[in-house]
Amino acid sequence: MADQRISRNGLHIQAVLLLVFLQDSLGMNNMPYILQRKRLLEETRITLHAQPKHSKVDKYYYSQNLRSSHNYTITLNEPDLCTTDKQVFLLILVRSYYAHFQWREILRQLLKRGSPMPHLKKLMVKHLFIFAKSNDPNIESLVLNESKHHRDIIQEDFPETYLNLLKKVVTSWKWAVNFCPNAEYIMITNDEVVIDVEKVISHLLQDFITGQYDDHFALCYPVGNSRASHLDFLQFRNMDPNYLYKGKFYPPYCHGWAYAAHIRVINKLYKASFTTPSFMPTDVWIGVLAEKLRIRVTHNENRYVLGNFESYFKDSLYAIRPGMLAVTDESGKKTHELEVMQSIMKSMRRHWKMMNNITIYLNDDNNGNPTYFHDFSNYNSILIFTCVIIGMLSIIGMMTLLKRIGCGRVLRRR
Repeated sequence: MADQRISRNGLHIQAVLLLVFLQDSLGMNNMPYILQRKRLLEETRITLHAQPKHSKVDKYYYSQNLRSSHNYTITLNEPDLCTTDKQVFLLILVRSYYAHFQWREILRQLLKRGSPMPHLKKLMVKHLFIFAKSNDPNIESLVLNESKHHRDIIQEDFPETYLNLLKKVVTSWKWAVNFCPNAEYIMITNDEVVIDVEKVISHLLQDFITGQYDDHFALCYPVGNSRASHLDFLQFRNMDPNYLYKGKFYPPYCHGWAYAAHIRVINKLYKASFTTPSFMPTDVWIGVLAEKLRIRVTHNENRYVLGNFESYFKDSLYAIRPGMLAVTDESGKKTHELEVMQSIMKSMRRHWKMMNNITIYLNDDNNGNPTYFHDFSNYNSILIFTCVIIGMLSIIGMMTLLKRIGCGRVLRRR
């Protein structure tokens, strides 16, 4: 297990070093960097492509004169959440409902991470819960008190209804682009999804290493590309047809349980949202935007755990298994969801505590930071030494191969 843990550390350390190096080399305080990132996002121009040949989207959504808006005001905000750090690696935005206080408490405990992996401690993770407005002053008072205590709630002034789930998505995109432009990745999720932050970071680091992260979802449970089935579900049957998807077939899209993408992708989705009228189901609407932008829907089904939670998260090999997001609302029993979430949280804590005990730490500096984040010359020396060794082995291998070829020719002559 220790070897497996060290292997995971080594796999992503170069990406972490790159992030930290870019951050430290800026030579400026936080705000100018954040303003620079925000300006880049604002100046980004999106391209809405023509409908592809095999598209399943209704042609209506490719009309030229379609417009949408999101004219709502933030009533609760945390505008300084991301400004305390030059760079935020992951911003997690959780769509929540005011009555789900216990669920939020569980997620808060998981998201306040003390990473057992030294090179991941440098990667900042922030979270927020996204609220709509209720019509009850007593509920609003409770939400306000929770906001003052935890400083992690964003609220806009549209009503709390099932139809407005889509507005919470746009609120999330809007907030990320305007108040956290220094984030690399944005995750949008629901409050019934339990998140293993350490695994999510490792997964997103692999995406970041490629250097090509602005044309796809980095984390996605793919669905769609099928018959439009929303009318088969009770919550859609009595809904005004004007608010429903018009087509007979869905495009490919990411399930709304949880998805993550680089902030450049989120920025494109946010800008494109004003060119396509919103409709239900929300996830299908995002799929239409993704198709128009040519944003690829990736296949990460094995990252989502949809059942057998107890056995999956208690497994002694959990830390090296692919699952990292537990979707707990499949049973339809709210009390059962809470019990499942509590059980999963305990199992995750136990696993990461065990990993913390066996992780090999490098020498820390006086501030408790691993030295390889500060001593780049030492890292470069190791890198150069490794390259020299690899070069020598390559030369030896080539000489051996040539020698064998020469011997073969001599034998053939005989």
